[in-house]
Amino acid sequence: MKPQSLWNNLRKHPKAVGWCVALTSGILLWGYDMAMTGNLSGLPAFQQDFGSLYDGEWIIASKWMGLWNAGSPIGMMFGSVVAGILQDRFGRRVTLMIGSACSAIAVAVIFASTFTESAPQATFLVGKILQGFTVGIVVCTIQTYMSEVLPSVLRGPVLAFFPLFFLLGQLISAIIALVQEDVPGKSSYRMCIVSEWPFSAIPLLVAILMPESPVHLIRKGRLDDAVKEQRRLEKSQGNTSASIREIQTMVKHEQEAAQSDRAKYIEVFKGTDRRRTIIAVLGSILPQLFGLPILGDGPYFLQKAGMDSDNSLIFLITGVVAGIIGNVISMWILTVVGRRKLILAPLIPLAVLWGAMGVAGCFKSVVTGWYVGITTNLVALIVALSIWPTSFVVTAEVSSLRLRAKTQGIAWATNGVMNFLFSYVTPFIYNTDAGNLKSKIGFVWFAICLLTWVSCYFVVPEMCGRTPLELDLMFEQGLKAKEFRAWSSHDAIILTEKPKNEN
Repeated sequence: MKPQSLWNNLRKHPKAVGWCVALTSGILLWGYDMAMTGNLSGLPAFQQDFGSLYDGEWIIASKWMGLWNAGSPIGMMFGSVVAGILQDRFGRRVTLMIGSACSAIAVAVIFASTFTESAPQATFLVGKILQGFTVGIVVCTIQTYMSEVLPSVLRGPVLAFFPLFFLLGQLISAIIALVQEDVPGKSSYRMCIVSEWPFSAIPLLVAILMPESPVHLIRKGRLDDAVKEQRRLEKSQGNTSASIREIQTMVKHEQEAAQSDRAKYIEVFKGTDRRRTIIAVLGSILPQLFGLPILGDGPYFLQKAGMDSDNSLIFLITGVVAGIIGNVISMWILTVVGRRKLILAPLIPLAVLWGAMGVAGCFKSVVTGWYVGITTNLVALIVALSIWPTSFVVTAEVSSLRLRAKTQGIAWATNGVMNFLFSYVTPFIYNTDAGNLKSKIGFVWFAICLLTWVSCYFVVPEMCGRTPLELDLMFEQGLKAKEFRAWSSHDAIILTEKPKNEN
């Protein structure tokens, strides 16, 4: 049977997709927050108020640059674990409300640092950690919700919203920073901080209005509420009863396999779920492994590589635009190309690009800065077309429904740990007051990309188009990663009809 086009599938499920689009406001918040440190650090006024003189040049000390970059990941590490607990106890909607409300408080702390005369860097760090905590709650909940309410044919395209709106958040942040660059005094960077408040308010409003996940309600035994919310997610002529029966079948199968419906964090490390957790964790850290920490430092890294501040902000914006275009195209690519290919195929060319940037850094030339800018933009385009959106899809769909919230919590917590390590260490490698490698840091990611390819080849299976029940059965059967693609749905019928007393 020929698969329906992406457009036809979107038209078939407009309400579920619509709510997922509304939830992208939380992803915008994440993107804006992650870009804030790099963009603020590129503003001359911010460098003077929060930095120090080094060889006649205002810079942000590597210590503070590293801590600020690591602040959000540290917060996300704890926020995502808390989100896994809150989601299973109170549901997806309430958890999202809590995260969004706390975000407004975090922005207030960051804003207060601009009025602090004694150690403003420390206050800024506290705000970044708190904001990371709230963002961890928000994005973990959004990913869980999307993976539960979307049909398998739309999981890939819609979950591609994560890098797309992450980049849009960065683009908005970069444009505001570019506009404020020539504004004298503290107003230039205070306006950048204030502009983050709306990104906290919109997800809160969406959380109040959106339907609860029917999967969560059925697991809680609230069948009538699940039917009601499923109707809000489907077209008026949709078959709500069939959707509910399918969810009940999946939930029942997982309950019987685990002999319990109560999800605990320890369970994600047991039996077949341990393997699924490892895959989810690997998917969650792929952005760090293909070089996002370098791209995240944006203008500041390009300036250290030899580019002036005006051009560095322009290159950041063009890189973000390239990434956005790539992510839009990836929504279609994810419907026709498997997850495994989209992860493995780009890692080799990415390694070549990073290696070439390292070689360019060995030569002192005015051209080096421009070459580095072009390279980072090409990297942004390639990852946006392939591995970046796919990493979110793999992390979201690989776990069982029963342990999905907890698995997302572990995955995002690991992402926070790796983000902390990479974000803290990276400035020490390229910054002028530490390692001073500048663009020669490309050699580091050349090696990382090659090692990542080997890991993904043996670990990441093909899950495109599979239902949660099919994935349960394939993992229970112990298939190797390369065997998932050839597995037939006929095997699912045999396994589900097999008598329980048979081995």
